[in-house]
Amino acid sequence: MRAILLLVLLIGFTVVAGAGDSAPYVTPAVGSASRKQLMDTLRIPAEEHLGQAVVFKVSALRVMGDWAFFLGTAIQPNGNPVDFRKSKAYRENPRETKSEIEAGMLYGGVDALLKREGNRWRILVITYDASDVHWNDYDQKFGAPHRLIADPIR
Repeated sequence: MRAILLLVLLIGFTVVAGAGDSAPYVTPAVGSASRKQLMDTLRIPAEEHLGQAVVFKVSALRVMGDWAFFLGTAIQPNGNPVDFRKSKAYRENPRETKSEIEAGMLYGGVDALLKREGNRWRILVITYDASDVHWNDYDQKFGAPHRLIADPIR
């Protein structure tokens, strides 16, 4: 009898322990307070990096509990692509940045992993114009739920 009770408890614990990563993520609705808070959190460093006001064209925005993952493109509020000649990179190294612009390497791409602390979001990592999928290990590096970062374009 004890063995059966122990087995039932062990199975129940395994199901509950694994549920966190298999739970569905949500995408905050356009215009929602949650989405606005996430976009505003991302906008501050993006505008500093790009040297101009931006809005985001969202490819993926996922929230699971206190975790969020964003993948998208920064554009000017009028819908035009960002002007990389205004960027921090261009100011610091105009020759290299101009070469990257001419090669089409800069496109305004932004991806970020965020964690909620209290009632605020904190950016754990933000990347601009990535040329590869580099977030696949964020579950191991930061403890983010794997489902949050897996196949973010879907």
